[in-house]
Amino acid sequence: LGDIFGDLFGGLGGAGGAKRRRRGFATDFGTANQTRKGKDLHYSIDLDFLDAVKGCEKNIRLTHGVNFKVKIPPGIAEGQKIRLGGKGEPGVAGGEPGDMYIEPRILPHPWFRRNGDDIEADLPITVTEALEGGRVKVPTIDGMVEMKIPAEAQSGQKLRLKGKGVENRKTGAKGDQYVVLQIHLPESLDAKTRGEILGLLKNKEHDPRRRMK
Repeated sequence: LGDIFGDLFGGLGGAGGAKRRRRGFATDFGTANQTRKGKDLHYSIDLDFLDAVKGCEKNIRLTHGVNFKVKIPPGIAEGQKIRLGGKGEPGVAGGEPGDMYIEPRILPHPWFRRNGDDIEADLPITVTEALEGGRVKVPTIDGMVEMKIPAEAQSGQKLRLKGKGVENRKTGAKGDQYVVLQIHLPESLDAKTRGEILGLLKNKEHDPRRRMK
């Protein structure tokens, strides 16, 4: 009987069997549980500015109570991801586990700003330092360094500290730090001192906005 009906209708190996296999029914010719890789997981963490620049180690705690440590490489930037192979969801029917992607959110720093591999920082200086120049201490991501301010420096002028920027993750080369001078006027001047300063500056100042006209 099996041979007869098989010749008439194609048996389980014909069109009907193929449809059943496509629908996922378990038969002698197929299985419902196909091997699949597990889903990838995405996890966001907050990073301090200097931790992102210098690198660090963070403890990750997942919602189901799993804890593990992850190494944050130096120089990671906003929008970049760290891939942890096999840390995602388990695979199906013996499939490989998925991956986990760590996505950092880098917190702003009080005075450092990042521009690619370069660092920018505003540096307040006095009127005397701007007029006479001199050497001052400047903060960098590696600590304080001494820098020379030229005489007659202008507010907004940029000075470069070579090699004091962020280490490039691919090349290993370091960027630079650009120090933006900000001249601060003395506060709470009495009327006499103010008048003396204005008298000294009279007819000696040029129009700083002349190029904008």
